[in-house]
Amino acid sequence: MGLAMRRSCALLLALAGAAAGGQEPAPDPPEQARVAFRVVTFSELLGVAPAPGIGFPVEIPAHLRERRASSSTTGALLWAEPADWGLIRHGRAASGRNGMIVVQRSGSLRYDAARDQFADGTGLDERNLPERLGRQGARGVVVRRLGGTEPPMLLLEAELKGGEHLRVLYVQLGARARSVSYIGHTPWDARDDLAWSRLRDGAAAPR
Repeated sequence: MGLAMRRSCALLLALAGAAAGGQEPAPDPPEQARVAFRVVTFSELLGVAPAPGIGFPVEIPAHLRERRASSSTTGALLWAEPADWGLIRHGRAASGRNGMIVVQRSGSLRYDAARDQFADGTGLDERNLPERLGRQGARGVVVRRLGGTEPPMLLLEAELKGGEHLRVLYVQLGARARSVSYIGHTPWDARDDLAWSRLRDGAAAPR
């Protein structure tokens, strides 16, 4: 796996670890009917101005709110429970009782139009990514282009060693790519599967 990809995964795992650092695990998942969602545009989720190809609707958990660090230099923003954001911005661990969505500039995969592939410039690309992740002990790796979409988007799902769940969408916007990562409850449960599937399926829907 390329260095940039390892650093990207390490950052996501650090955020996941912050959630896991809460003093108590998440409670048992509620009935699916009690999981509330709201609709935002994909451009709003990404934290960018409306533009062709990213104005479609996606669903996210209703309790998540956009939070952006004023000192961020990477374009990063967090969709989180306000109470968790309060903990994180003061350097404390999130509660682990709520999922969160992290949007940031991709430090690894970017779309290469000449090759029609997402790649990182070190030999890692969307075709060999499953093999590379498998060598690191990942299971259930899914790498799939969301076909027929503009801008180009790549789906990445994997179960990493240690029980971590990697759920990422890469989106190429002009010269820069962004990653949209879902970080679940501690431990991961049915609410996270539902939240991720709603976000993923919205991005993958034919347009």
